[in-house]
Amino acid sequence: MHFNCDAITNMSKRSKKRISLLGSRVTSVISVGLVLIILGLIGLTWIIGRTVTTEFKQNLGLHVVVSTEADSAAVGKLDIELGTAPYARQITFISADSILKEESAALGEDIVGLAGINPFNPEYEILVTEPYANPDSISAICGRLSKHPAVVEAVSHLPELKGVFNNLDSIMLILLCVAIALTAISVALINNTVYLSVYSRRFIINTMRLVGASRGFVRAPFVKAGAMTGLFGAMTACIVLAGLTSWSVSAGYIQSNLLPIFPCCMLGVIIMLLGPAICAMAAALATNRYLSANYDEMFN
Repeated sequence: MHFNCDAITNMSKRSKKRISLLGSRVTSVISVGLVLIILGLIGLTWIIGRTVTTEFKQNLGLHVVVSTEADSAAVGKLDIELGTAPYARQITFISADSILKEESAALGEDIVGLAGINPFNPEYEILVTEPYANPDSISAICGRLSKHPAVVEAVSHLPELKGVFNNLDSIMLILLCVAIALTAISVALINNTVYLSVYSRRFIINTMRLVGASRGFVRAPFVKAGAMTGLFGAMTACIVLAGLTSWSVSAGYIQSNLLPIFPCCMLGVIIMLLGPAICAMAAALATNRYLSANYDEMFN
């Protein structure tokens, strides 16, 4: 009977130890996952910012007002020049009659009846390619086209463009600084989480070292455990981020086109690689510290 009581006591102690170890690992996974979720949110914000910037650039362009007094040869030459221009992504010709109809509908008045003639000129609406989607390039294009004999003027909203570009650059710079700062903080937090896990088993490291185990042999299980913690933490982060993204889109807080599939998948891959890499490196560094420490230093 005494033997059975001892056996039960030992089993109870082992069970409590396994539960404690499991709880420690779950806590580590959750801690790593929360840090990676923060990094993922910054990544998603960056993707949204880049998508908004790209879409804004795709809608940049200018209006080329064609002279009604220009002969057909000059207009044809202008048409060929615009059609072969490297900066023109999309060209739309708008006739004077079409502009008249739009303006009359907007004003609710018959402009021809009031003015006696059609006061509008035909126009080319040009959307520029991405390399030329900046205020300086558009300004240069407007200056060049304004000198064409068939053109009255080339119009763009340069002051507004410069203001928007300055705001976008400032926002992206702030996001970049925040991302760098959070990455540094995240690495430090993950390092502390893994270090505490190794610290709880520092005497095991000392015992293995005393019996003659090599540094690589001692380090391997801790690095493996750290990598697995990082992997499960990364999986947790990806699941949470995917759920948050799906909910935000379905609830209408974010438009689906602002989160393209490929960049989001790349962000998931980065998180899945970053989690195990950081945790494995932190485990290796923490283990090396106790491999080089003497017995008295184990209590520090």
